[in-house]
Amino acid sequence: MAAPEREDKHLSAWRHSLSGTHSRQPPCVTGSRRALVPRSQVRTKQPSDSLAQALLWQAAGGPEQRQREAGAAQPCRGWKPPSSPSGAQLGQGAAPGTAVPATAPARQGLQPCPSARRGQSSPWGRCCCRLRAPQRCSCPLPLALSPAACVLCRRAEADPDICGDKLEKCGLCAHVFCMFFATLLFRQENEHLGLMGFLPRDIQIAVARAAQKHCCVCGQSGATIMCCKEDCGRWFHLPCAKEGGCVNQYISPYSSFCPEHRPEQDVEVTPEPGTDCLICMEPVEDRKTFTTLVCPTCRRAWFHRDCIQGHAMHAGLLCLQCPLCREGQEFIVEMLVLGIRVPFSRQG
Repeated sequence: MAAPEREDKHLSAWRHSLSGTHSRQPPCVTGSRRALVPRSQVRTKQPSDSLAQALLWQAAGGPEQRQREAGAAQPCRGWKPPSSPSGAQLGQGAAPGTAVPATAPARQGLQPCPSARRGQSSPWGRCCCRLRAPQRCSCPLPLALSPAACVLCRRAEADPDICGDKLEKCGLCAHVFCMFFATLLFRQENEHLGLMGFLPRDIQIAVARAAQKHCCVCGQSGATIMCCKEDCGRWFHLPCAKEGGCVNQYISPYSSFCPEHRPEQDVEVTPEPGTDCLICMEPVEDRKTFTTLVCPTCRRAWFHRDCIQGHAMHAGLLCLQCPLCREGQEFIVEMLVLGIRVPFSRQG
């Protein structure tokens, strides 16, 4: 056998071992010219890493086949190379929307996405893109989970001074005072049962009952609080109480009153013209109302309901007193009757 024929046979076997296919032409080692490699160089010189990787990649079916085998999603269509000169040079090798092989050599400034490895996925599903670019990927971030809503008032966000803290247990979520003021919802002696002593079964019964009751303030169903006045059938939500002029007394037995039957101050006095609230220094109304209160002792200290509520939350039961005459006991009793929440200790 002639020397050229032996060289062709040897090169064909070498090509078959790399790609699994036969070719009529020997491997191109000069880039632009196809030249036969001497037999001595074929035995001693191994193919370069880039050429071997390219041949193996082509034999494996290309990037699309590798993505299907690895279970990866399609490449991110929204990625664009940075506008800087270095980023533009980096982006010349891979246009937007073009799949990039995971085994391709890493370029300067581009690194394989960690979630693109075989058998792994990103926290939002499969990998959104197979390269981590110098700038942030344009794939959307997962939406933030909305907070759980109270099953009794159906509010996810409510005034904590009115509704108290929100508890979650046994698959239920409810505000503390939504449970205390709910009609026909009784608390167990053991406060460690359920939600502060309220059994989940009893809470679900109260929710089912409230589905047929409509709030006298907002008109929506799900009202769990009924006016304690005899023969009064008005129901309302706890967050709607302040808006509708309802009164809830934050002391046992936790009575609730509608706007028609709510308690009023007994003192017969009207503020002088130009009287300001002693807490916020803003003008008050010209008479006693649901939102304008007066000290029952000195009868000269006027303030807004929201202002005295905030003052009571910061002062607590042991330190609350009239901002003007500094009287405490009678002032605290009057505020509790009028529906001002006075915690035992300071809040915040």
